[in-house]
Amino acid sequence: MCIRDSRSGRLLDPQALLGDIYMDEAYRVQRALTDLRVAAGERIVGWKLGYTSNAMREQMGIAQPNFGPLTDAMVLHSGDSVGQHLLQPRVEPEICLRFARPLEGEVTVAEVLAAVGEAGACLEFEIPGDS
Repeated sequence: MCIRDSRSGRLLDPQALLGDIYMDEAYRVQRALTDLRVAAGERIVGWKLGYTSNAMREQMGIAQPNFGPLTDAMVLHSGDSVGQHLLQPRVEPEICLRFARPLEGEVTVAEVLAAVGEAGACLEFEIPGDS
């Protein structure tokens, strides 16, 4: 898997850059990058969940689901166009959950379900490594 350097647009190999890292380290990197996005004026508007099915985790050799924040700069609305800066974009159908109220800290499945305001279909434009 590669990640995209948002400044140069080049694809980078994270294992070559960082070596083997564990989930807690990966989430620390993710938080630092998110903090930079927020400091630059973006705001978190949702969350992406990955590898939520056992079958997908087994197929990809992933031990547990993962998640990451989505900012307003990542959202495309109906009628918007995708810029030419994307490298190797992919499109996947997804389920979108909009929360009626914020969640903080560790929460139960019941608390998450109770916080959902609406659900719908959406498309995810994925750039390898940006997920």
